[in-house]
Amino acid sequence: RLSRPGSYLRTRGRPHAPRCSQLLLRLQTNLFTIDERSVGIYSAACLLEHSCAPNASVCVRRAGGGAALEVVARRPIEAGEAISFSYLDEAWLAAAAVRQRRERLERELGFWCLCTRCEREMAALGG
Repeated sequence: RLSRPGSYLRTRGRPHAPRCSQLLLRLQTNLFTIDERSVGIYSAACLLEHSCAPNASVCVRRAGGGAALEVVARRPIEAGEAISFSYLDEAWLAAAAVRQRRERLERELGFWCLCTRCEREMAALGG
């Protein structure tokens, strides 16, 4: 259900983009680059979640005339544990502080990260 024109979503006390912008952000989050001219949306990938300490990696592999999404565990995943990968570049992710990661995810993808790594690092900072 779409909201009335001019109404805005509010997250963490700040106004955000209209719902159509939120939908575009979700679409952007779920797009995977196949090559320089193509992107794909994979229904299985939409079930995965973001984490700054992911338990899996995701990549697109060319297969015949198409492409397939490959999800590979980075460590043993317990039964019932959510499968996660990072929406951020791995090299940048490794070096970035929690505030940098959260601000970038909010700015570029429209959400505030609440993964275990971010929560643990904020607690260590007293926040």
